[in-house]
Amino acid sequence: MESNLAQLVKDINQADYCKIIIYIHTGSEVIAKPMTYEKLRIKGDRGKIFLGDIESNEGYLVSDNNEIIRTDNLSRNNRLSYTIRSEGIVLLELDIYNKKDKERQVVAG
Repeated sequence: MESNLAQLVKDINQADYCKIIIYIHTGSEVIAKPMTYEKLRIKGDRGKIFLGDIESNEGYLVSDNNEIIRTDNLSRNNRLSYTIRSEGIVLLELDIYNKKDKERQVVAG
């Protein structure tokens, strides 16, 4: 059986477009930082991946120790959504699209 992290990496690597929202918890507030990527390609390093902005070091190291929840089905609406949590706290949300759905989102939005 494939791990949740391995499935997430596979889904990102097969997608044309990925929107990631990073939730930065400062202690006094939560800051949401959206990022978008076309043709994002990642690979796991010893069962971990970094999702976020490497230059600013804003993001999270994600592994199967995190709660990785897939909430949509690509075959139904051409989009996958993931929520990544640690100890019940939402760290990241991802929307992963194929090109056809991305174009529809741009026209509609």
